[in-house]
Amino acid sequence: MDEQKKESTEQQQEPIPAEIKPAGQFIQLKPFKFIMLMFFTILITAGLTIFALTFGDKKVVEVKVPIEREEFTKLYEAFDLLKITITKILTMKKWSMVRSMVCLMH
Repeated sequence: MDEQKKESTEQQQEPIPAEIKPAGQFIQLKPFKFIMLMFFTILITAGLTIFALTFGDKKVVEVKVPIEREEFTKLYEAFDLLKITITKILTMKKWSMVRSMVCLMH
């Protein structure tokens, strides 16, 4: 039993290698000060972002009208056809639902 205690204490007291040692100094802040520091950092960052986006000469996103490209003509035609077909199907379903509700009222 004594031998096990000696071995366990020897294992616990082994020196820590230099690359694993913790830092010698730590910054100590009270929780309230830390929270306030984080809050004001976020607030100032948000304010600077709003200022830069509002008064900046160069806008981040420029909206442009899509340019007609020859490679996409078939895609544009298919999209237009799908849009027309889906609109027709939905209007037919809508009118059939309206008719069924009117029939139920009478």
